[in-house]
Amino acid sequence: MARVVVVGSVTIDEQVRPGGACVRQAGGVGIYGSIAFRKEGIDAAAVCNLGGHDEAAPERVLRRFGIAVHAGPGKRTTRFRNRIGSDGGRDQELLAVAPPIRAAALEPLLDGVDLVHLGPLHAGDIDGALFDLLGDRSVRVSLDAQGLLRASALGPVRAKPAALLPAALRLASIVKVAAGELETLLDPLGVGDRELVRRFGIEELVVTRGADGGSVVVPGGERVFYPAVPVNRSLDDTGAGDVFFAAYLAARLFRGCTIPESCLRAAERASLHVAGSHILPEDLLL
Repeated sequence: MARVVVVGSVTIDEQVRPGGACVRQAGGVGIYGSIAFRKEGIDAAAVCNLGGHDEAAPERVLRRFGIAVHAGPGKRTTRFRNRIGSDGGRDQELLAVAPPIRAAALEPLLDGVDLVHLGPLHAGDIDGALFDLLGDRSVRVSLDAQGLLRASALGPVRAKPAALLPAALRLASIVKVAAGELETLLDPLGVGDRELVRRFGIEELVVTRGADGGSVVVPGGERVFYPAVPVNRSLDDTGAGDVFFAAYLAARLFRGCTIPESCLRAAERASLHVAGSHILPEDLLL
């Protein structure tokens, strides 16, 4: 069985629904990505930092799925408040941050691992020495760039490219970014998406556009488009990007699927998730 280590905060999320009802659930790439990999038949482990007592509740969610949790100590678990509008849009607020994830937490797990999946949730989520460690080891790395495109300051989530972004891009063979974040990624570097792929040696740049599908840019400059899979009912799209990317990586790296085949499989999984039929909402409740 393939082995993946997911590096990034797991979170305690307050999901505020239209009308004001609020539920408390586990979230973050550490949750959605790890569980999505596990559902694809891949042995997943999560590396994160958690607070004690009630703050460690997301760990129990992962263990129910058979996911090994390597959680460092901390006074806090990362927390978000997501206000979901009647149109499905979300306003996010960062309420608390865990300590940065250190290289020492990842290093013992690298022997025999097939993929290190980086999913920071904000600019300070992963310590820079962890990127240095990966640069010294011959291990495949994937990157969800979202967190490196937003600030670590508490309050409403705002766009801000992290200083560590170029280091992360140099490590990653496959990178995902949402279309709404693409400008924040490209502008400080002064490049377009094709030049980004060439400059950093990225094998595949996956750009997601939600209900409009998306595209994958490859080093030759080709852009492979894919359609979204229609959703019969939409409950909550939180984590859909993480589910999509994990399913894409599983198909592309571990099943030998082509880019179009991998996109289709990933889009199907994301559609099921939005409809509440993949990672079930009740599985995440705290």
